Amino acid sequence: MGRLLRLHAAYEGRAAFLLVVITDAGHPEPGGPPEAEGPRPAGATTEGRLRLAREGQEAYGVPFPVLLDEGGEAESAYAAYPQRLVVVGAGGRVLYDGGWGAAGGPSDWDLAEVETHLRAALRPGGSAE
Repeated sequence: MGRLLRLHAAYEGRAAFLLVVITDAGHPEPGGPPEAEGPRPAGATTEGRLRLAREGQEAYGVPFPVLLDEGGEAESAYAAYPQRLVVVGAGGRVLYDGGWGAAGGPSDWDLAEVETHLRAALRPGGSAE
């Protein structure tokens, strides 16, 4: 998360960053052990998921909006389970999809590649292709 926050700081004011909370993929409590056995029970309801999203935003100091995908629309549209990092350009077109991460895990994204796509999207014409 620290690398993503540094990327946000570098592009603040030029690109919008959003953290969309989807179905709880069993991620551990902030600051807790890295292994998780399954979804946290508090995340089973909309109210619980919202509370956990707020706690995570505060615990990690996330300065950009954190949204709750209550109905699962974003999760379905981006095949976002368990975690995805995408760069979406003008008109909603996906310019980069981090998939399951650079090393095959759910959150080890190649942020250098993400930055390449961000820079391309911010150029006049805004295409990373």
